[in-house]
Amino acid sequence: MALTSDDGSGLVTKDGGTNLFVSSRPTAQTLPQGPFSVYAQHNAHFNSIRRDICPRQAFICDLLLEIQKFLDLGDHLILMLDGNSNMKNSDLSKSLSQLSLSEAILGRHGNDGPATHKRNSTGTPIDGIWFSPGLEIQRGGYLEYDAMLQFDHRCLWVDLSFQNAFGHNMAPIHKKQARRLHCRDPRLVQNYIHLYHQLAHPLNLFQRVRDLEQRAPLMSKLEVIHEYETLDALRCEVTASADRRCRKLRTGQVAFSPELNANRMRIKVWLLLIAKLKNRKISSRLIKRSLKKRQYDNGG
Repeated sequence: MALTSDDGSGLVTKDGGTNLFVSSRPTAQTLPQGPFSVYAQHNAHFNSIRRDICPRQAFICDLLLEIQKFLDLGDHLILMLDGNSNMKNSDLSKSLSQLSLSEAILGRHGNDGPATHKRNSTGTPIDGIWFSPGLEIQRGGYLEYDAMLQFDHRCLWVDLSFQNAFGHNMAPIHKKQARRLHCRDPRLVQNYIHLYHQLAHPLNLFQRVRDLEQRAPLMSKLEVIHEYETLDALRCEVTASADRRCRKLRTGQVAFSPELNANRMRIKVWLLLIAKLKNRKISSRLIKRSLKKRQYDNGG
């Protein structure tokens, strides 16, 4: 047998691989009677090409060989199989397991699956859907006989997630930018307003807004919208520029060493003591903790 991904049964994943869907059916496991049976026809073909092999074993060997080729290429394989044998422990299922393929429905719900053929009285599933490593089902199972088609087999179904089948491209992670402008510091607010007026003045932004208010009743709706959008774009540009320049972020990108840190603590302690002497509201406990930390940093 020969399997190809050029017959429309392959779907390309986001990483460049392929999900290959293959349906197949070997001959029956027992030797059927009659010269016109499928087994007899296959056997006659192999005799004509001087290949001394059981047709069923030939199917298994050829199937495993083709599957291995696709696995070596990194493709994912979904094999829908009417195996004519027990999907739990037959020669076919054991051979597929050696290639790390697993029966999806039995793997999810256990080995107590029902018979999948009407004339089967032993509760043996002879049909299966086999997955290569990397594929997992979310749901799956067996339908009642004749639920989909008038047929002597059950219909098997599985449900895969889109991400599992085709891959997922993670969205880029955007680093959150710190906001320079906030209302907790009046000096910062005043600086922002000053910069906003300084940047808006060369554009004559405020005068253009007043002119638009006066001329709007005499203008068409489209003209008002166009002028308003133009002024709004300028306002957004001025706002963003003033926001970027109103405060310098202190992100701690300074040199560090034990000696430098000790000097920082010494300066901090002296600033606290000077503020205390000026009758400012400085906690005595804060001064004691700072003095203690300075002595610890100095080695005692």
